[in-house]
Amino acid sequence: MASHAHAMFLVDACVCLPVTILLLVLSCLAIKRGQVPVIYYTNLLITTLLQLFTMIALVANPGQLQYISPSVSCYAFSMMANLGFKICISLEGSSIIVFRQLDSIRKTTISVLACAMTWVICIITISLAADKQFIVCILAILLAPLYILCLAGTLKCLPAATSVPVKEKQRIVGAVVLLFVNYFVMIAPMIVLIFHIRSYMLDHTEYIVTHSTDVIMTLFLLSPFVDLILFVFMCDWFTDKLVASLCCCIKADSTTSTV
Repeated sequence: MASHAHAMFLVDACVCLPVTILLLVLSCLAIKRGQVPVIYYTNLLITTLLQLFTMIALVANPGQLQYISPSVSCYAFSMMANLGFKICISLEGSSIIVFRQLDSIRKTTISVLACAMTWVICIITISLAADKQFIVCILAILLAPLYILCLAGTLKCLPAATSVPVKEKQRIVGAVVLLFVNYFVMIAPMIVLIFHIRSYMLDHTEYIVTHSTDVIMTLFLLSPFVDLILFVFMCDWFTDKLVASLCCCIKADSTTSTV
């Protein structure tokens, strides 16, 4: 692993991993408040944890990359599920803006069913796939048009969505744009790099890591932090509660000082 990518891996292991566990607990609390988007986000955090744990296992034992080990299969599965739940969040947010009259979009039963289908499809696909890395890359390529349609549809129908609260629209647009940038800046270049390495290995025995490869790997390892930033848009009730608590503390301090 190159220098910058190795440093980003250490940041993922030491910072991103504990913060992800903390946000997973907080998102579980948000589900109890009936926030449907957080159901997708909670499953997304679970896949992020699987990615981080299996990534640590693969770096600790690089020899597992030479064959189809449980860690390789688990990482491919978590990556595939991670992409699936990200597109679920984009589609859910975009649908609220585009199909404003369709109330069933935000029903808990629909979101739970979508999550269950995502897990089942990923388990079956990874279990049956001989080349797990290749199948994940193909899925990621197929999802690219959906990210474009979600962003384009959301921005196009945003002025007409007068029935949607302003704060809700800001949350949706922020999440859709963030996921769009995450895909085309951090994930898509890694897919291109993987196909380039595979084609290179057909004629050569070893792939030489270049500076551009290091940058692409570093951006890809930065992707788990996007899942953490997404928390701001998914769990807006928590930020509101935090601000309210801070305001109460400030008022209490001012009252105490006055007395």
